[in-house]
Amino acid sequence: MISNPPYIPSDTVLTLDPEVANHEPHLALDGGIDGLDFIRHLIQVSPEYLQSGGVWLIEMMVGQAEIVCELLETNGNYRDIQIHQDLAGIERFAIAFIK
Repeated sequence: MISNPPYIPSDTVLTLDPEVANHEPHLALDGGIDGLDFIRHLIQVSPEYLQSGGVWLIEMMVGQAEIVCELLETNGNYRDIQIHQDLAGIERFAIAFIK
């Protein structure tokens, strides 16, 4: 499962550069109060759809890696949780495998 869900906090969406705010649908950007609403949902429902060993991969916003790892660990259905940086060195991707 690969996803680039909305992950920007609601109050931050309004402050985005015009290149983003004026060309991306609001729904594609707004991830709720802390930006993690859709990521939480994906963590919760993905084990129902993935077989053991299945890959779970998402893109996230800078500063969200620690809490995403905690959410995956707390869920209990994931193993080998890893965070990967983008080309700018920002922790941008979380990958895990279904137990």
